[in-house]
Formats: sequence, structure tokens, C-alpha cells
Amino acid sequence: MAGQDETPSIRQILERRRVDRARQDLMSELRKNNLKEVHPELLSNIDAQAFGPAPRRDLNRDGGVRRPHRDMGPPGTRIPKPGEDKKPAEAEEKP
Repeated sequence: MAGQDETPSIRQILERRRVDRARQDLMSELRKNNLKEVHPELLSNIDAQAFGPAPRRDLNRDGGVRRPHRDMGPPGTRIPKPGEDKKPAEAEEKP
């Protein structure tokens, strides 16, 4: 029952996506309805060092460390699906 073990983490990921999407939609709506002027040159007046170190780039948004991509082998290599590489039980038990 490995699927049930993953349920809380999947639920957390889906909730995070829903919240992020709602935040993006709200920001877009607020910009469209309320933003009148943009002055990016004013950002040069802010001392970024006062806010502490920059966040690590090797972390995901949920705080987890990114995993390296699975080695897929040379082009054209077929990766077997889970359980595909096992022999059927009847074939193993033939007298």
C-alpha cells in the first residue's frame, strides 16, 4: 500500500499549487485594477543586505532539496515499467 503512504505529501503538493495559483491570480487582479505607475529605478535605493542572505537556489518552494534527474541511459533506451522486468509466477514454478 505504497500509494497511501504518499497521500499526505501529494495532498500537500496539490494544496501548495492551489495556493500559489490563487496568489498569482490575486496579484494579477490587483496589478490590473490598482497599479498606476512603475518605478524600478527606486529599487536601487534599497539595501538588499539588510534583509539577510539570499535564499538557497537548490531548495524547492516547499523546502525540499531538488533531486537529480533519473539517468535515462543512451537515447532510444527503453526503461521498463515497475513490475515489467519480473517473470510471471507461473513461469518460475514450472516443474
